[in-house]
Amino acid sequence: MADWNDTRAMIGRFWLVSEMIDFCFAAAVLASDLSMDYRSSSSSAPSSKEGFMDM
Repeated sequence: MADWNDTRAMIGRFWLVSEMIDFCFAAAVLASDLSMDYRSSSSSAPSSKEGFMDM
């Protein structure tokens, strides 16, 4: 039983780290998209915001 708990804790930690990496990657992509929209001042800002809300 203790071995199963250790395995579950390891899996939980790995899942948490992967979720944090995914979140940081998504935040970096979103920030780069927003900065590109600000630089070009194009009309693609609303579509990127809608895509973020859908996620």
